[in-house]
Amino acid sequence: MSDYNYLTESELDELFDDMLDECEEMVTICGLKYCPSVVLYRTDLTAYNCYRNDYIDSLISDGVLVEVDDKIYRDGDQPVRDEWKENGVSVSDFI
Repeated sequence: MSDYNYLTESELDELFDDMLDECEEMVTICGLKYCPSVVLYRTDLTAYNCYRNDYIDSLISDGVLVEVDDKIYRDGDQPVRDEWKENGVSVSDFI
């Protein structure tokens, strides 16, 4: 189905990194500035993965992303998906 685009793990990482970098200030170390996503990833990978997974889960809960069979898709047409929900149609019927 063309309205749903499968997201790779690196694309999911990029979604999280973009959000984190937009929400947090640059990190300054010895006068050099670094993106918060890079600092978190390189200094505490466990925390990075926990926050990333929580963020992706929140996008799924909010209906921004759709999870089917352990794969995550970006919804290209939210109004259509809302109509499907009302009529009992599942995304997995089309993927």
